[in-house]
Amino acid sequence: MVARLIEGVLAISLVLIGHVALQAYVPHFSVAAPELKSVASNSLLSLDDSGLLPNLVLIGAHTGNWTTLSKALLGSLPGGVSYRLQVVDTGTGLQLAGTPLTWGILQGQTATVMYTLSVYDASLQSTRVSQLTLTIATLS
Repeated sequence: MVARLIEGVLAISLVLIGHVALQAYVPHFSVAAPELKSVASNSLLSLDDSGLLPNLVLIGAHTGNWTTLSKALLGSLPGGVSYRLQVVDTGTGLQLAGTPLTWGILQGQTATVMYTLSVYDASLQSTRVSQLTLTIATLS
């Protein structure tokens, strides 16, 4: 019993030491608010240009699963940045994701960009227009 307890404490210690050691190698992003706005805009533009953004918004709207969009957005942003993304259908005014997609806590310097996305939805045989509002902040 005591051996299992010691084993557990050692395992937790190794995980914490690894976490602290890796933090030294993880790049953190520290910029002023105007640069944050540019980072947010470029992130949405790059996802849109690659064709991912329209497809992921349609998938999310049809299935209710916004995880892939959330992961794609996280991958397009630099390390050390938190975000909140709201996706609203401009035709109905409803928030498509139900609640905003978030990563981290928005504190300190923040920047918000609004992005209009127009996508042809074959299942509805019409164009779906969505308003994306992305707010990002540097992690402290």
